[in-house]
Amino acid sequence: MAQPQFVPIAQRATVRPSMRLKSAESWTKDRPAEQADGAQQLGRGFGRPGPDQGFALKLAKRFSEDFVLSENEDAHDVVVGLAVLASKRASAFGRAPSVYDIQVAMNIFSFLEPAEPDLVTLRSALFGGLSHGYTHQQHLADAVPDAVLAMSPEASAANDQLWRELLN
Repeated sequence: MAQPQFVPIAQRATVRPSMRLKSAESWTKDRPAEQADGAQQLGRGFGRPGPDQGFALKLAKRFSEDFVLSENEDAHDVVVGLAVLASKRASAFGRAPSVYDIQVAMNIFSFLEPAEPDLVTLRSALFGGLSHGYTHQQHLADAVPDAVLAMSPEASAANDQLWRELLN
């Protein structure tokens, strides 16, 4: 309700005029680091951005009690490694990680069943110290081909020799 003119009011209580902002000018990508075409660069070391990738850690922790690990494997490193692979798989499909992404990653490296000695050696090399170094995580993500990660959970469970493709 408006204040009548004859009622005295303090100077600080008066309504001040609003400041007019000028309208926005046109914008172009002219800074050196901007990608002109807007496409994400792919390849080793560039990573794969995707939504809610931290959720993969929570999903991987759910399976940590069921891992069948050797003496020199650490469950925390395995959880981080599975989250990295699940995030890579999910981002290839343009979505957040799901339990199926974790299952594919576990099936590739047979973390839910006793593994062959050669696979344990490979797992120890790829997953050892993974939770302490980002470059190790990049190396793991780059070591697993997209075609292997694109498999369905059922197909990855049926093929117990997927890890042999990583040795080539």
